[in-house]
Amino acid sequence: MKRLIRRFSYTALVVWGIAIAIAAVLFSWHVVFGVILGGALGLLNMRGMARGVTGLDINDPRPGRLFFGGAVRIVVLGAAIVLIAMTRSVNLFGLLAGFLLIVLVVVVEGVREMRLISKDEQSS
Repeated sequence: MKRLIRRFSYTALVVWGIAIAIAAVLFSWHVVFGVILGGALGLLNMRGMARGVTGLDINDPRPGRLFFGGAVRIVVLGAAIVLIAMTRSVNLFGLLAGFLLIVLVVVVEGVREMRLISKDEQSS
């Protein structure tokens, strides 16, 4: 699991850096700042999710802990997005693009990991 999280983090940072560079060339600083903040929020959200899932013990599962930890994380994320939107110094499309970019990396890495798992199971 740690290998997957580490690989996700490296891939997300590389893709996020490329997106920031492209936004800096093509758009204003409001969009660039939005991509930076959206990517940072996405990374923090996904790291929090990974931390909550890896903290679960198979022998002593606590689904309440996972549920309430996730609920708190989502509330904090929503509050941060609302506060950022209220300042109006960030382009919301840039914020959304940065956040969704990180989510897309998670999905792609998850699909890649599932393919590796299924390939290992078929070869066994």
